[in-house]
Amino acid sequence: MAQDKACLQTYLSLIQSGAERLKASQIETPYREARLIMRLAAGLTYSELIAQELEALENPAIEARYEALIARRADHEPFAYLSGQQEFYGFSYLSDPRALIPRADSECLIELIEEIFPDQDQPLTVADLGTGSGCLLISLLNIYTKAVGIAVEKDADALALAKENSVLHRMRARLQFCHMDWAEWTGWDQLDLIISNPPYIKGAEIDTLPRSVRDYEPRQALDGGADGLEAYREIINLCHVSLKPGAWLVFEVGHDQSACISKLLEGQGFHSIRVRKDLAGHERAVAACKTAT
Repeated sequence: MAQDKACLQTYLSLIQSGAERLKASQIETPYREARLIMRLAAGLTYSELIAQELEALENPAIEARYEALIARRADHEPFAYLSGQQEFYGFSYLSDPRALIPRADSECLIELIEEIFPDQDQPLTVADLGTGSGCLLISLLNIYTKAVGIAVEKDADALALAKENSVLHRMRARLQFCHMDWAEWTGWDQLDLIISNPPYIKGAEIDTLPRSVRDYEPRQALDGGADGLEAYREIINLCHVSLKPGAWLVFEVGHDQSACISKLLEGQGFHSIRVRKDLAGHERAVAACKTAT
């Protein structure tokens, strides 16, 4: 027998109860997220939800999806993993626990690269060391239409996600995927640009990160060793030995690491060091050019 409409909850009442659950779990913007989760569960646009929010929700499958998603978010699972996608630099990327979630903070790397290489028709060869989801490299290929990319990633699951994103953006023909550690890779002398967002959190600080990060995002993509600089030292040393003179290296760095990394670069003969701040005002991107011989 059909359920009495008088007993059904409206979209709005479910959003309100979901928001209370999120608030109790200390989610920062509970009502906004509850609305987003309802849109996700019901497959509605913003305007469609506004138009229907006072109506009874008669589809039990939608209500069940909504409640399941609210429970996951209340447990601090990132929203990007609930939705399966994340925006980055105006592009949409698949996002799941195989790789770090693309973040707006990282967009300043793209902005810095656009300053270094203002000609978007320049036929660059770009390598992304530890590519993760592939968002940095694929965004660059969307901007530099004659560029080709090499995605180097030792984690097979992350590399698979990057490949899926390359197909989504129709970039598969312009990308080479290398399943290996960057120390094993041998194409350094062919590059115009290296980009990397390596692990940079101090190992002892991982457990102090927000639950949504420490409990869900891949630890190997976060842990930068005792001082957070292990990956930078390794990459800079490899570049010193093998990178083509005149090529650029652009890193994402921790909020308090730009000075240390600049010194590491200077010590290995890099010049023209540039630093760019993220939206929060932290020095988040560091670029340097390898000295020509």
